[in-house]
Amino acid sequence: MAVNLEKSASQSFSLTHETFRPEIQYQNTSIANTDGLTYLGVTFDNKLSWRLHVQGLSDRVTNRLSVLKRLAGCKWGCARSTINATFNTFILRLRTYFYEAIITAPQLVINKLEVLQNQALRLITDAVKSTPIDAMLLLTGNKPFQDIMKEKALVLYEK
Repeated sequence: MAVNLEKSASQSFSLTHETFRPEIQYQNTSIANTDGLTYLGVTFDNKLSWRLHVQGLSDRVTNRLSVLKRLAGCKWGCARSTINATFNTFILRLRTYFYEAIITAPQLVINKLEVLQNQALRLITDAVKSTPIDAMLLLTGNKPFQDIMKEKALVLYEK
């Protein structure tokens, strides 16, 4: 088996302020230490708080929200059901990847994803910011972000 040293990196996980950075060598070549390693689409940070993963996820969701915004255009926009179906297939699928571990993230990190869902709900329902989130969830038939995350974690636990 050949090891690609350019793609290889090491990362240590700890709750301490000082990060332990061991010098690892493979065939007399040092392997780089990193603070954020991405593996199978999941970005790990040193404290396993999932901040880097959620930041990258929110960037991708924000880009996809612009597509939703175009579909909901003010002059010719699509029907609410079409925009909601697009949200469920195009954005929700991206956000539900790796939910099982994100449940352990701090509430501040999870709130970033909730804000993105609320933006999408406002686009779908064409609501103003003062509209209650529960009302938008009821109109679209979607579930709250925390409920989806807990369901996924329970399904994983049952397996």
